[in-house]
Amino acid sequence: MPDCVRAIRDGRVIELRNPAATRPWQHVLEPLSGYLLLAARLRESPEAYKGAWNFGPASSEVRTVLDVAENIVASFGRGSIDFVLGNGKHHEARLLQLNCDKAHHLLGWHPNWNVEQTLTMTTDWYKAVLDGAEVSSVTRKQLKDYFA
Repeated sequence: MPDCVRAIRDGRVIELRNPAATRPWQHVLEPLSGYLLLAARLRESPEAYKGAWNFGPASSEVRTVLDVAENIVASFGRGSIDFVLGNGKHHEARLLQLNCDKAHHLLGWHPNWNVEQTLTMTTDWYKAVLDGAEVSSVTRKQLKDYFA
């Protein structure tokens, strides 16, 4: 997303190397909420909650890189997308997905926002900041919206 926003800001074409690749897109507040919940539980019962954890969207929320780039262009009302052949420097998996069953079952954690809300809130944040809004006030408002 940051590369897409920078391209739009700078009047450049958004270049996608692997438009059909899927990713578990999520707002930064999603995993943070999971880590905060986990930290509280670890404090209460370290042995019961130790180990590796994933916090991410449901598999039904996975979108392609192209889907997200198109959403950003539509949200900004400007920008264009082009596909570029990879030069072999970057190895990119076509499908990335997280298994969050442990977080769901043991912590009762689930994402607050679906992918559409995530993309809207993220692009709204970027648009507000690029339009000159104070970063901390935009961020505070999104924190309130997230935890409401």
